[in-house]
Amino acid sequence: MNIFLPIEWINRELDSRLILTTELLHISKKKKLKIYIGKMKSLGKFSSKINDYFFWLASGIDNSIEFFANLNRRKGVFLSLDEEGGIFCKNEEKNFPRHKMQSENSYLASKIFIWGKDTNKKLKKDFKNKNSLILSGNPRFDLAKTKFSPYYKNKKYNIDVLINCAFGTANPDIAIQDEILFWLSRQATNSFSDSLDNKVLRDQEIYQKRNFIPFLSDIKKLAKLFPKLKFGLRAHPAENKKTYSIFFKNIKNIKILDNNSSVLYNIINSKIIIHNGCTTAIESLINNKKTICHINYRDKFNEQYLPVAISKLSTNYEELEKIFRKFLKKRNYSGNLNLEKKLVSRYIHNIKENSYKIISNQILNLNLIEEHRILDKKLKKILIKKSYKFYSSRIKKKIIKIFKTKKLNEISNLIKKRNMRK
Repeated sequence: MNIFLPIEWINRELDSRLILTTELLHISKKKKLKIYIGKMKSLGKFSSKINDYFFWLASGIDNSIEFFANLNRRKGVFLSLDEEGGIFCKNEEKNFPRHKMQSENSYLASKIFIWGKDTNKKLKKDFKNKNSLILSGNPRFDLAKTKFSPYYKNKKYNIDVLINCAFGTANPDIAIQDEILFWLSRQATNSFSDSLDNKVLRDQEIYQKRNFIPFLSDIKKLAKLFPKLKFGLRAHPAENKKTYSIFFKNIKNIKILDNNSSVLYNIINSKIIIHNGCTTAIESLINNKKTICHINYRDKFNEQYLPVAISKLSTNYEELEKIFRKFLKKRNYSGNLNLEKKLVSRYIHNIKENSYKIISNQILNLNLIEEHRILDKKLKKILIKKSYKFYSSRIKKKIIKIFKTKKLNEISNLIKKRNMRK
C-alpha cells in the first residue's frame, strides 16, 4: 500500500505527518507500506511515476473536477485532513467555502477527517456521503499533549515571554490582491468569487490593520517595563518578518524568532504566551498553559472566537499589564482549564482521544483498489453528465439559431406580401 502525505506548511504539518507515519508503520502488521512525505508539488510529480495505487491524504477538498480526474488517472484515491479549523471568525465561516466544506466535489473523497463534533454535526445534515465523514481531530493537537513535551523541550528555545502574532492580512508576506487572485485561480464557487474581495480578506485586512500597531506598541511598552525578561516574537508563516525587526529594532530584550520549525518548541519552552487570536491558544491549553489574548479593538464578526474564549482577554495596555503581572506570580496561570478544554472539545475531537490512531486505523481498514474503483465510477458519471450538458447546449443553440433565421425569413416574406398588396 502506498500512502502520500503532502505538506502545505512544513513548520505546521511535518511533525504531525511523522507521528501519523510512525503509527501507520506500527500497526500495519503484514501490510507492506510505502509512505511518502514531501511538498505538495514534488509529491504530485512523483506520484505519476510509481505506476501503482495510492492514497493521497491532503488538506481541504479541491473545487476542480480536473484535480480528481488527474488523481484517478494516476491510480490515486483522495483522503481529506484539513489543516485549518477551530480558529475561524464568524465572517470566514459564513463566506469561505473551504471552512464551510461545501465543495460540490466532497463526495469524491473516500474519507474526510473532521476536526470536531460541531463541524461533524453541521456536515451530516446535508452531506451526500455521510459514511465518508470521520470524527478524528488533527494530529497536531496530539503533539501538544504533555506526554510529548520532552520531545520539544530544548534549552536553545528558552524564553520568558512568547509573543505569537497572526496578522497575515495586515502584515502579509504576499500582497492581499495576490492572495485574492490565488483563491480565484482555485476555481472557487461563484458566490465566493463575488464576495471574496469584500466579505472575507478585505474585512480581515481592515480588522487586523486596526489592531496591528496598537498590539505591537503595547508589547513594546511591556518589554520596556520588564527589561530583564526575555521576549520572543514569532510571526505567522504568511507574514513579513522584516516588519517586526524594524519595529523592535531598539528593544534589546525582544528577539524575532525563527518560524521554520513547529510552534510547540516555542510554547513548551516559554513561561507566558501572548497572542492576538490564533491556534497557539488551543495548543497551549492542551499543554496545560493558559494564554493572554490581546485585542485593542474587538470585532466579534472578524476575531477568532475560540482562541479569544479560552484566553485571558485584555483590550488595552493597562489590562494587559495587570494580567501579565498575575501570570508572572503564577507561572502557568490556570483559571479553570477543565471547562475550557470541554469547550475546545466541541471543535477539536482529540483533546482526550489520539487523532493519529483514529486516522491510521481508518486508512489501513480501507481497500485501496476498491476505493479507486468507486472513485472511477463516480467520475465517469460526472464526465458523462458534463459531456451531455456540453453537447445538448450546443445543439440547443443551433436549433435556436435555425428557428430564429426561419422566423426572420417568414416575417420578411410577410412584409413583402403586404407591400405588394399596397
